[in-house]
Amino acid sequence: LQFGLRGENTTVSAESRTSKVNFTRQYFQIFPVISFDYNPSEKNSFQLSYNRRINRPQYNLFNPYKVFLNLLVTSIGNPYLMPEYSNTYEFTYGFKGKVYQSLTYYTVSDNLFYYPIQNDSTKETLHKISNLKDGKLNIATYSIFMQKDIAKWWAVTFNGAVNFNS
Repeated sequence: LQFGLRGENTTVSAESRTSKVNFTRQYFQIFPVISFDYNPSEKNSFQLSYNRRINRPQYNLFNPYKVFLNLLVTSIGNPYLMPEYSNTYEFTYGFKGKVYQSLTYYTVSDNLFYYPIQNDSTKETLHKISNLKDGKLNIATYSIFMQKDIAKWWAVTFNGAVNFNS
């Protein structure tokens, strides 16, 4: 059994006199991780885990001014972006240390969402970013990993995954 806990206190203060952006945020978040491993025999192993993570937007994504990527494509940041948070639940079964199968379920809240807006008269495309506030991104994944030793110096591996996103 493994357990970890990280706490973060965040304070953000932003001001732009030219774009009239001015705000302060302060929040405290806890990020736990827990993992339970069980090996009933040399052939079989099981792991059950949970973790909570944060994905902060890159600094340049807060910039509220247009950036020209070329003559027809620009991007603009969003000073009101919030970080996105994910919760991950995973179950893994291992067989003989050579085959591993995992079922994983992720939920992501305040998902960072990139979207283009095209001005039909000027043909300019403006890329924007915001948080999706009313809903969560849900991802269910089945994955498999297999390894076969062909020689002492050569191994063949196979990885496969199937995802369902909503």
